[in-house]
Amino acid sequence: MASLFLVRNDDPRFAQTALAEARAVLSEQGFPEPSELGLPGWTLLHAGHIIAGPPAILQRGDDLVAVAGTLVADGKMGDAALAALLDMDPLALDWDRLGGQFVALVRRNGRNFLFGDYFSAFQLFHDTDDRVFATAFLAAARALPRLSFDAQGVYELVFNVMPVGDDTVFEQLRTLSPNSVVELTATGTVRHSVAKPLPVVPSNDALPDRIARHRDRLLGIVGAHVDALGGNVRAPLSGGLDSRLVLAALRNRGCAPHVYVYGVPDDEDVVIARQIGDTLGFPIEWLDKEDGTVPPDAFADLVDRNYRQYDGLPTFGNIFDNGTNGTAQLARHADGALAVSGAVARSTAISSTSPTAASPRTISRRPSSRASPPPTPPTASTRAASSTPSPARSAHRSPRLMQPASSHATALSRSTPASAVAPCLVARSALRRGSAPISCPFSTIASWRRR
Repeated sequence: MASLFLVRNDDPRFAQTALAEARAVLSEQGFPEPSELGLPGWTLLHAGHIIAGPPAILQRGDDLVAVAGTLVADGKMGDAALAALLDMDPLALDWDRLGGQFVALVRRNGRNFLFGDYFSAFQLFHDTDDRVFATAFLAAARALPRLSFDAQGVYELVFNVMPVGDDTVFEQLRTLSPNSVVELTATGTVRHSVAKPLPVVPSNDALPDRIARHRDRLLGIVGAHVDALGGNVRAPLSGGLDSRLVLAALRNRGCAPHVYVYGVPDDEDVVIARQIGDTLGFPIEWLDKEDGTVPPDAFADLVDRNYRQYDGLPTFGNIFDNGTNGTAQLARHADGALAVSGAVARSTAISSTSPTAASPRTISRRPSSRASPPPTPPTASTRAASSTPSPARSAHRSPRLMQPASSHATALSRSTPASAVAPCLVARSALRRGSAPISCPFSTIASWRRR
């Protein structure tokens, strides 16, 4: 999926340390050696795909576009998509021409802009002082000299799989809003607020016409991936609507993907997937992720490997599984294949250019001076609404959903590598013990993870 890392270089010592930490994280995660490019006031690291994939960087004279994720533009991927994006004004993007889940850096006419896809489904992490921007959570975390837990963010990670809005598990790290385009200047950043208004009235079109319109949008995005990758696509199949819809779209565009299903032998998803495969005449790969054990003396290394592979952001506790899920994840991308899922996923799902429902990523529970209205389908009048220097993060906080007994968070210093941080471990342990405060020495986290 490629990776982007940017650091402001007004403090050479900070920048040098941050770049070294970012390079280490990218290497640990399996990315190829990143290329380093200088921008006025900033240094960029761009690493290509871990396994294989379409081109993710294009230079044209002094202009540049570099992406992480899957970019679709004008129904194309790779160089054609990069060239199309480079020709667009970053402050007036034509979202009817763009799709996929990505983060893009665009240097155009001497100005540098950083932004995400329509819903910011592909996350871009940054510190609260806008010194660091990274698509890898661990790279952003290790670039900072100190970190402290955001108790609410940790609670939401535990109970909701991911923090709500722009929060992360750390007070010092945020994610970029889908309503913001960041301009990187020689002295810092400028936030451009981008409006994405909803239609003011519902459509009066007949239901078949509405279905056909959305079908055509979905097939257009799917077709771009099929044209770029041919049959090198892997897709899950279950009893749910999402996976069956995407599989039908792929087959409609002439793609015969490698189809798989996860579950125990008598799981409903496995039974339904096999019935569909038998009826339509294509094979189904079946994998039982629960089938496998790990020797106790190998478990610590497995947790460490899972932790890096999932970028420190587990879903449903899979950092502590038997390793089957991580192996399956890599297998889904073998030979540069695209892993397609019907559900919204960080980097592998196919997304529509004109979503019909708000993403959970757009919800904000903390009013701030950076707050923006939720993203909505664009109109021809979509333009940059304002251009203002980035303000400091607002000190105001809305009431917490689950207020911890203590607001004290432990500061994490560079004395122990930040790769040892596993906030979900601390959160789950605290919850099991019934203790609300999430606070313990950094070295304790590191040693406990190795027990």
